[in-house]
Amino acid sequence: MRGEGVAIQSLLMRTFVPAVTVMAIIMAMLVYGRVYAIILDGFDRKLVITSTLTGALIDPVDHENLAAIARRGVQDTAVGRSAEYLRNVQPMRKIRNQLQLTYLYTQVFGRTQDIAYILDSNIDKEHSSLGSEDNLPKGTLGDLRAAITAGRVHVSPIEYQQQWGLLKTATAPMRTSQGQIAAMAGADVNISVIRVATQNALFASALIGIISLVICTLVVLVIVSRVARPIERLKLEALRIATGDHARPDHLTGPREVTKLRDALFGISLKMRSKLLAAQEASARHEQKNARQLLEDALVSDGTSPVTLVDNDALLVIWLGSTEERLDQMLHRRAMIALARRIEQTPTLSVAWEMLADGAHGGILVLDRQALSLHLKGEAIVSIHVGGEDGTDVPMRPGQKITLTGNEDLCLTDGAIPLKWRPGA
Repeated sequence: MRGEGVAIQSLLMRTFVPAVTVMAIIMAMLVYGRVYAIILDGFDRKLVITSTLTGALIDPVDHENLAAIARRGVQDTAVGRSAEYLRNVQPMRKIRNQLQLTYLYTQVFGRTQDIAYILDSNIDKEHSSLGSEDNLPKGTLGDLRAAITAGRVHVSPIEYQQQWGLLKTATAPMRTSQGQIAAMAGADVNISVIRVATQNALFASALIGIISLVICTLVVLVIVSRVARPIERLKLEALRIATGDHARPDHLTGPREVTKLRDALFGISLKMRSKLLAAQEASARHEQKNARQLLEDALVSDGTSPVTLVDNDALLVIWLGSTEERLDQMLHRRAMIALARRIEQTPTLSVAWEMLADGAHGGILVLDRQALSLHLKGEAIVSIHVGGEDGTDVPMRPGQKITLTGNEDLCLTDGAIPLKWRPGA
């Protein structure tokens, strides 16, 4: 129902569960970001070490001879089967296979394009023959020249190369037998390899997030149980006190504040019980006094004159009691006097006069000023004087109805009370 609010346990769950979910997602994202950075750093280290060691393993004399052939623009496939080529490229093939690299090669700066390949460990369709040239992504050539000139290993970000796709590359300088930098050893890994590793990292992050969410949810349930259950018990105790049961509350296990609140509720209950007993005693004394006063007032005669209940443009309603000085008759008359006062104070009650008036212990004379009729209800027998001094007395019995012309002078024979056609006339 509207207005009842939300239970404390539901409120705590609505507050904590979204917070825990958000925290679990944030934790999973942080873990994923950290693991992804570690994965990339691992690939960087792997590529740097592999390219550096590859450059150190190659015979510089053999490589200088092969590079000299490549500079002349010769692309003879027979060179790729020569002893100089094979004794240097075979160790590179083993390294590439064992380390699961995509490409492992050596290169020099090209004549017509950015670079020219010398040794290539690939033996499939992606093998680059001796002297074949290639262009690097825009901006990479300048960074590569600067790194090689400084004798540093150049590590590229994941970048797209038109011929080879998305790659991450490390290029280490290679020195000649005289110690000069004359070539470069490159190690590449395709994005698909990195993607597999990152997917594993994503799965691990999601798993960590789910485990964190489950653990945090269990912790929240325990916290909610420890917090909400004592509060719910206090609520039930407060409702019990509100129903009038002022017994001592049951022992509650919970925080210190809950215990203090329970004791405070018990103190309030004792005060309420004390005040309730005092109020009941005062009410009982007041009722006894009122009853005694009412009886004393009822025993005092108010006379036998009729009581006008309703007097408006439409109706004139008069209650006629017995003239006997009996206690019950005086009480009925008292009630009709109180009713007349109440109708006078609240005119809207006049429409319900038949329900409120006591017709069983007297007569009710009803003058309908609009229908031009005079009707007697109840148990009394009355006499109506019609006309002035020369008029006649008309006896009326209960249920009798007289039709009028509107010009008659009417009054009750007993007491000669005029029945006015208009209020105040």
